[in-house]
Amino acid sequence: GENMKTKTETNRFVVFLFVCYAFVVLAITLYPTGHIFLPDFSGSRIQTSFVPFLKFKEALTTIQTTGLPGGAQDSLRQVLKYIVTIAYGFIANVVMFVPLGIFLPLLSRKMDGLFKVTSVGFAVSLMIELSQIGVMMLFFASKRVFDIDDLIANTMGAAAGYIFYAFFHAVLRPVKRLAQA
Repeated sequence: GENMKTKTETNRFVVFLFVCYAFVVLAITLYPTGHIFLPDFSGSRIQTSFVPFLKFKEALTTIQTTGLPGGAQDSLRQVLKYIVTIAYGFIANVVMFVPLGIFLPLLSRKMDGLFKVTSVGFAVSLMIELSQIGVMMLFFASKRVFDIDDLIANTMGAAAGYIFYAFFHAVLRPVKRLAQA
């Protein structure tokens, strides 16, 4: 009766939110000239990277070789700005996939574990990263490139989303039972 109708409406709403989320993620990740919704924080160094955390390592190496004396402070300031930009991008990629880790178990009972959700997060991220290579080839001026750090960050985000979901699911389940008693 009434409880089933409410559950169906809730499921439809979750599906609607997921479709909106998926659209935003695809728009952000595949739009050829950068982020369609967000300002471009990528800076001028846009390159494909298959080595994990290479950009961080390069920035730290530059700091070690530049040091602090005299006129090097300007270049050090640039390197620090670059590190903040890299960190922002990494964190943004983690945050972008947190909702995926929440939506998957809400949309499918088969998505009932951290490994499954993290694996799907990895697969979705890999598809996006490979698609970015295609976008780059279609639009020669594209800012879309394959970056292993994005794959790592997205996968971490999906895992964090599932952990968030599992925690609240475990906390709210006894509360829901008490309310129904």
